[in-house]
Amino acid sequence: MEFEERMLKCFSKSFKKYYPYKQLRSFGFKRYRCRSCGNFFWSLNPREVCGESKCVKMIGGRRLIRRKLNYFDVWRIYKQFFERYGYVALPRYPVVSRWYPELYFVVAGINLFQPHIVNGEVEPFEYLTIERQFCLRFQDVDLVGLNPKTYSGFIMLGQHAFNTKEKYTYFKEEAISQIHEFLTKVLKLNEEEIIYNESMWYGAGNFGPSVEFLANGVELGNQVYIQYKMVDSRVRELNTKTVDMGAGMERFAWIASDEPTSYDVTFPYVIRKILKELKLDLDRKLFDTFLKYSYAVESGKDVHHLIELVSKNEGINSVKLMEEIERISSIYVLADHSRSILVAVTDGALPSNVGGGYNIRYLVRRCLSILKSLRADFGLKELLNWHRVELGKFFPELRKGRKLFEIIEVERRRFIENEQKCMKVLEKVEKVDEPLLLKLYDSYGINPELVREFLKRKGIEIQVPPDFYKKVQALHQKREIVREREELDVSRFPPTKLLYYEDPELGEFEAEVLGNIGNYIVLDRTAFYPIGGGQVSDIGYIGKAKVNNVIKVGEVVLHAVDGAKFRKHEKVKCQVDIERRKEIMKHHTATHIINRACVLTLGDHIWQHGSYKDEEKAHLDITHYQTLSFEEIQKIERIANEVVRKKLDVRIYWMHRNDAEKRFGFRIYQGGAVPGREIRIVEIENFEVEACGGLHCKNTGEIELIKIINVERIHDGVVRITFKAGKKAIEEMQRQEKIIKELRDLWHVGIDQIPSTAKRFFEEWKHLRKENEKLKEDLLRMLILSEIQKGDICYMDAKFLDTLGTVIKVVNSISDQLIGKVLVIHLREFGYALSRKGNVSALEELSKFYEKVSGNNLEAKGFKRKT
Repeated sequence: MEFEERMLKCFSKSFKKYYPYKQLRSFGFKRYRCRSCGNFFWSLNPREVCGESKCVKMIGGRRLIRRKLNYFDVWRIYKQFFERYGYVALPRYPVVSRWYPELYFVVAGINLFQPHIVNGEVEPFEYLTIERQFCLRFQDVDLVGLNPKTYSGFIMLGQHAFNTKEKYTYFKEEAISQIHEFLTKVLKLNEEEIIYNESMWYGAGNFGPSVEFLANGVELGNQVYIQYKMVDSRVRELNTKTVDMGAGMERFAWIASDEPTSYDVTFPYVIRKILKELKLDLDRKLFDTFLKYSYAVESGKDVHHLIELVSKNEGINSVKLMEEIERISSIYVLADHSRSILVAVTDGALPSNVGGGYNIRYLVRRCLSILKSLRADFGLKELLNWHRVELGKFFPELRKGRKLFEIIEVERRRFIENEQKCMKVLEKVEKVDEPLLLKLYDSYGINPELVREFLKRKGIEIQVPPDFYKKVQALHQKREIVREREELDVSRFPPTKLLYYEDPELGEFEAEVLGNIGNYIVLDRTAFYPIGGGQVSDIGYIGKAKVNNVIKVGEVVLHAVDGAKFRKHEKVKCQVDIERRKEIMKHHTATHIINRACVLTLGDHIWQHGSYKDEEKAHLDITHYQTLSFEEIQKIERIANEVVRKKLDVRIYWMHRNDAEKRFGFRIYQGGAVPGREIRIVEIENFEVEACGGLHCKNTGEIELIKIINVERIHDGVVRITFKAGKKAIEEMQRQEKIIKELRDLWHVGIDQIPSTAKRFFEEWKHLRKENEKLKEDLLRMLILSEIQKGDICYMDAKFLDTLGTVIKVVNSISDQLIGKVLVIHLREFGYALSRKGNVSALEELSKFYEKVSGNNLEAKGFKRKT
């Protein structure tokens, strides 16, 4: 915040340079300074405060637009208007931000173009764009339902104009004119209601001045002029100058309606269905009174303070007010959260306990908790279906998703199981504080409202922190970005010619040495494939020097060699280990096949989470909500080998990004979106299409065979499938056949009898183990009873025992006979002491023999015996 405040002061000081002041003045607007927050703003008439709700002390509350619109009408007229200026409407991107590693979810329309386009590294695929992008934001989730404009998920209307050295489109003056025209001429918003606040925006290292446009205490949108980036804590000007405007579609619809909140105009069908099913009649008049003061939550006031304020000023009973506000806000929370769940899960996000999946899990569990507290006869499934009816008209793809309800049902069962565990914990609790509430939610997924309800039945009253969910978010918000290597400066080298794309089976070639960076050699051309997309790099030789690693930085390929010296402009003969590469290519193509086979077997929610391919084996990590059954694994393997058997062509070609997305959809970005206007498409005939930079077989028949060797759940929501292809798969099958033969020879049975024989041996082993344990117990009991006849303090060896459990079981069975006795028993790995003699300490006795001792005077355990 310190950086943003400093830059805002800088921008405001030189406002004629940084803001479109000429155009603002042409509207008849003048510049003022807010007496409340001190920031500068522009308005048609003199004002003392800016348009922020905390300064004007209001949020919405009355219709501002003469033209009445419903929620989806807003996009229609928005699109029609901006297309007249040459803007191209983009399709909705998935809310799961797979192309941008800095984020789990899209939080703003600009994310569609980050990082490469905004940074100027790649030319824009369209220079003028508009979009209706669904975004997720979780930092203010506590305010959903209480602040009439706050959402966990919303549709952002975007306006983006890119300006490069080669092409100028629109920048500050034109962009603000277009927005002003849209507000006043299309929406027919009275100019006197509009306020333009001077502001600044900073995100992902990019920043610039911005202009917020507000009306009636509602920020409708924010137009940013991205001009700068931070490099090593220094400000650098960007080559590409970007207009980034984002406006909430919900807010435009709200000011064009007579509804008290934006939720009522955004979710009319869903809210109507909820109220009908619950048979609720809400006290709208009471809630409208509350809303007049809801601006206070943006000033840092919590809901309890707000209730007291309304109660005092309006003469309303605070208990009644709190109950009604909680009931009404819970309806809005259900509508908002369930819509976010629908979009996120349909787009491939899974509820889990890690990363962005944690956000989705707590939305699910908060909905389940509210439904339970309202004693609803319907569930989350019905809520999602109602959104499919309402929002599905706008985004038809949301009506798909075969496994949506199965995923939610798995989460519901887990919620119930965790709830039962939590209730057992709470049975023993007399005091619940904030850290325990956070732990109960984080460990068991139990919302504080349910904890409060349960404890109330025990006569215990607790206060739930008003920013509880914000504190939960703080535990899981930051995403770790793993940097594989420090970026090297290759600016002095031209782009490397990539021979491996021209001929993936090229093993020998000649090249010119352009220079070196450390132990990396740069050639003018190369057939060595660099590490990337989960595929290991090639190895081989440059001259007589062994190449052990290859990387690509920007457009330059660097070859790591051990201790070799090459002169600049030297001509060298190079050799790639082509047989090794062919095995890697088989594993890479097999990865695409396995991925698609998983989708066909398990459902459309399957996305690639990660992958690795070398010459020995490969693994594919997929997003899935539970472990795979043996039958599912067999089906995936069967589909994969059917594709191999058909010898399908593997076509590789370049395609304009927009054309590829229109033709194939966003599922082509399984390994993350590839930057650039033109992207490389790998298409397995009539089976799978992905954007991929890796090397592949010419047809699936070259793979020969695919054998899955292991499947494991590596963490919540991610399953790893490890497999082998080609001759490595054949070797694996022969290895397994050898094991089966050894079992047949050892047991003298046929192959069909192996399972029943193994089961019989296992049962016999369990029986013998029980017999062995009983014999050990009898032997120890006999030794103890014998030793205690010799004296009160007994030292004995029991090296035949591995576990302490046997000792404790035996000691407990003869406890009456050990009164007045002391036992010190040395087991194989540790010691045990028991004292039933008042003046002797078990802890002290065991300490004579062991370096690490724990316990007390009655019973002790020792580790690491003294020598």
